[in-house]
Amino acid sequence: MKTTFFKAGIAAVLVLMLSAPAFAGRTYIVGKLGGYTPESSDLSGFSTDFNGELAIGNYLTRNIAVELGVGHLQTSSTFFDPTVGYFDEDIDATYIDGTVKLVFPIEYAGYRRLEEPFMDLYVGGGGGIYFADDNADAIGFHQSDTAGGGHVLGGMDFNLGGGAFLGAETKYIFVQAFQKLPTKLDGFIFTVNLGYKLP
Repeated sequence: MKTTFFKAGIAAVLVLMLSAPAFAGRTYIVGKLGGYTPESSDLSGFSTDFNGELAIGNYLTRNIAVELGVGHLQTSSTFFDPTVGYFDEDIDATYIDGTVKLVFPIEYAGYRRLEEPFMDLYVGGGGGIYFADDNADAIGFHQSDTAGGGHVLGGMDFNLGGGAFLGAETKYIFVQAFQKLPTKLDGFIFTVNLGYKLP
């Protein structure tokens, strides 16, 4: 089921990419690669692990942008049980989320206004759907859930020229998942971003 939703999310992003000329403002695509650090007490002892995301965005105005992304995060921990010894518990989630960003372009170098801002600072927030799995195969434990969640974020993008940009982003997610053993997936996502603004 989660794989089906993940494929649907990628299809939605691709459709938006192909229909980019229909948008009123400037459209961009961006890949984000980094790590997920759980902060919830429910995940105490779980590792900082992988996060990756592919997103498409559009500047509604120079200072307001919207973004739709498809991503994946994961974390794990090792526990001890007297009957089976040490075992690993793995939690991962594939997500589709939307964000509204307030953008603050740095458009001046000294007293000279640049044709293209050399840097964008931004803050934002939004929500998404998380398709989460929790597995501890050694003890036969598994649970999965589709849960809603929110996030806030901040970051910066540096113009590399020709529409390309390089950036860094920090996002904090708020997600309550699972019914069998309720677990908050709240935590930080840190990414390095590489993107391209379409002409």
